[in-house]
Amino acid sequence: KISQHHHHHQVVADAMGRSKLNTSLKSNTPIPLPHDGPIYAALNDPNTSSSDDSVLQAACQLCTDESGSSVETKLCQDLTNATTSKEQIQKLQAYKSSKRNASSAKESEPKLSETLRYEVIALYRLLLEWSLSIQTPVPLRRTTQAIIVQDRSVEEVSQKVLVSFWSSKSWKNPLMSLETALNSPILKPILQAALLHDCITFLYKTYISKSLEAKDMSSESIVEIGSRLSEILKLLLDKHEGEIPHGEEQRRYILMLFQCPGLPIDTYNTLGIVYGRLLLCSETESLSETAIEEVQKIDDTHANLSALARLQVVKGIAATMSLDILMNVQSKTQ
Repeated sequence: KISQHHHHHQVVADAMGRSKLNTSLKSNTPIPLPHDGPIYAALNDPNTSSSDDSVLQAACQLCTDESGSSVETKLCQDLTNATTSKEQIQKLQAYKSSKRNASSAKESEPKLSETLRYEVIALYRLLLEWSLSIQTPVPLRRTTQAIIVQDRSVEEVSQKVLVSFWSSKSWKNPLMSLETALNSPILKPILQAALLHDCITFLYKTYISKSLEAKDMSSESIVEIGSRLSEILKLLLDKHEGEIPHGEEQRRYILMLFQCPGLPIDTYNTLGIVYGRLLLCSETESLSETAIEEVQKIDDTHANLSALARLQVVKGIAATMSLDILMNVQSKTQ
C-alpha cells in the first residue's frame, strides 16, 4: 500500500522533470498494469477511490478479477501475466483484431454501438491511463492507444483522465504524462479545446509562477521543467487564437528561460515559437502593430537576451504570423 502522504511527496519530486521520457523498448521486461495514474492510486490506497466514478471502479474491478471470463478480463490477465513487453504488445494486437473480426462478422462496416459495453469502456480507461504512465515505452503506448475507438462515452472517459493531471495527486510525473497526451491524436484535440484554459492555469500555478519567483536561474530543475513546458505549450497552442489565462506572465517566463545557462540549443527554437504563439494569443485586434513593435524594438526591449535568443524571438514571431500580417510588417519596417 502507498500512503497518501508519502505518495504526494513522490509526485512533487518526480514532477520536477527529473525522470526522462521512457521512449523505447530497451529492456524487454513487462510493464506493470497499472503502475501510475488514478486507477493505480485507487487500487493502492482505498482512501483515493472515488465512489462517484463508476468507470474508475469498473476498471479497478477488471484489474482484480481473476475468475472473469469476458474478453476484456482475459486481456487484463494476459497483460499482467506476460513475461515480456513484446508479449504484451502481441496480446493487445490479438485483442484488436479479434474485436475487428467480431464487428465485421456482424456488419460489413465495423461500427461501435452508441453506448459501448461497460466493461469495454472500463478497459479503455485502464489502457488509456497505462499509455500515459511513466514506465510505458513508446511502442507499447502506440499499440495501446490504437485499440481505443473514439465514441462519445470514450471521450468523456478521456476527459476525466486528462483532468486528473491537475485534479488529483495520482500521477508520478504529470508533466511527462501531459506531454504524452499532447502527442496523441485522440487526446490532443480535447486538451486544445474543452480543457485548454484549465490546463494552462494548472501549468501556470504549479510550475511557471514558481519558476518566475526562483532566485537561482541556473538550477537544473528550472532548465529541465522549462524545456518540457515549452514543448507542452508549443503543442497546446498550435491552433489557438484568442486570449489565454496568464498570457503576459507566460511571455515573461519564456524570456526568462532564454537567459538560463545550460539551456539545450533545440529548446531555443521551441521557445521562440512559443513566444510568437503567446503574442498571437494576446491581442488579436492590433496584432500586426504588436508584432512590428516587438521586431523593431527587439534590441532595446530584449537587450539582456543573447543575440541567438533575440534571433529566435524574431523567427518565432515570423513563424506564427499569417502571411498578410507578415506582409504588413514588412511594408511598415522598410
